[in-house]
Amino acid sequence: MKNNEVVILLHGLGLSSYTLLYIEHSLAAMGYKTVNVDYPSRGYCVTDLFDIVTTKITQENKSFNEYDKVHFVGHSLGGILARMLALEYVGFNLGMCIALGSPNQGSSLANRLSSCRLIRGHFGPALFDICPKSEFINSLDSLPKRYKLIAGTRSKFTFFGWWFKDINDGTVMLKEMIPNGLSEGSIYYFDVSHSSMLFNREVKDKIIELLECD
Repeated sequence: MKNNEVVILLHGLGLSSYTLLYIEHSLAAMGYKTVNVDYPSRGYCVTDLFDIVTTKITQENKSFNEYDKVHFVGHSLGGILARMLALEYVGFNLGMCIALGSPNQGSSLANRLSSCRLIRGHFGPALFDICPKSEFINSLDSLPKRYKLIAGTRSKFTFFGWWFKDINDGTVMLKEMIPNGLSEGSIYYFDVSHSSMLFNREVKDKIIELLECD
């Protein structure tokens, strides 16, 4: 049981903290303190979302320095925010930073969808930030020490899977998930889609295993 370790959970673009409840409840049952952050992902650019998430975390919870370990688990855009947070807060005892299907190299799907005015209006400025070769994506040049990637490889029966020629999870191509400098040993592959990984027992067990081994 992890009585003095905290896991900060961050959902993806256009989603909410409810999508991480299965993982959150599983971690809480293991004794972890959980902070499942709900943030307005569709209303701001990613750098502004980083500031908003930082404020929410620090205002609503005790100092990070009071925990033995601080871990991050983020889905999709949340995994990119987790990466930024883990790099920013160097003063506390950083544990694992686990990204679930995050488009670290940018999302070609976001690039396609951003050409539609209705979709742009729905997802907001962050959609442009996660397009490949965007100024924001190009600024992501460092990784936390204990950065792990859980990658889905199932596109069958997903809405957008047929758009891709390469291996993908129905939303993000595998090659778009892998950041520069990440070793193969830090990538874990599962036969799940971008959304179904949030409710998959094997993915949940892998998250717990990584946290327990840290």
